[in-house]
Amino acid sequence: MALLGDGQGLEGCHNVITSAIAAYINEHGPAADREALKADIRRRVEAAHWDDDKHSQSYLNHEVLDETLDRS
Repeated sequence: MALLGDGQGLEGCHNVITSAIAAYINEHGPAADREALKADIRRRVEAAHWDDDKHSQSYLNHEVLDETLDRS
């Protein structure tokens, strides 16, 4: 999640979130708190720096929907 956002050394949104979810689930297995994870992702997306030309607000809103996060 440290690579979330737009700018030098950052890697954007979707792939960063997907990798973070995979790592979290791998570490915590069935005991994973999915709701806490989704809340943390939403906070981090909101706090990250975004370039509107690369990631519009509507794109970011879609990326943090329950449906999108659950699919990841």
